[in-house]
Amino acid sequence: MKKPITAQPTPPHKVVSPVAALVPDDAGGTLPMVQKLTLTLDGKTIAHARWHAPASDDGVFQILDLFVDPLYQRQGHGSRLLRSVYDHATETFRKLGIRPRRVWVSIEQKRHVIARAFFSKHGYQHVATIAKQYVNQDAMIYERSFD
Repeated sequence: MKKPITAQPTPPHKVVSPVAALVPDDAGGTLPMVQKLTLTLDGKTIAHARWHAPASDDGVFQILDLFVDPLYQRQGHGSRLLRSVYDHATETFRKLGIRPRRVWVSIEQKRHVIARAFFSKHGYQHVATIAKQYVNQDAMIYERSFD
C-alpha cells in the first residue's frame, strides 16, 4: 500500500502537495513573485519546485528549479509536482485576471540530459540555446504553450 503524500509548511513559502488543495500564495496575489512547492512523504521532503512570475500580465512564468530526491525518482513524483506548479500558477494568474500562456525553463545542456527528456515528455520544446551560459556548457531554453 502506498503511503499518502502530505504537504508540510516551509516558511516563508506556502507549500502545495500534488494531492492537497492549493494554498494561497505568499505574495498576496501580486506580481512579481517566486513560489516554492514542496512534496513530502512521511514528513521527509522528497521533492521541491520553484516558479517565478514577472511583473507582467502576459501570462508567462518560469520554472526556476524542479528537484526530486534520487531515491524517489522514476515514481511519478516529478510529474505530479510539475502538474501542481501548473495548477498553482494558473490559479494565481486567474485571481489576477491573467490567462496563462507559456512556461519556460533553462536547462544545462550537458549536466541535465534527463531533465531535457523529462520536460520534452511533458510537452516542452527546445526554443533557444544560450552559448556558454554555464561553466563549460550552454543553457538550453525549453518552453511549453498553454494556448
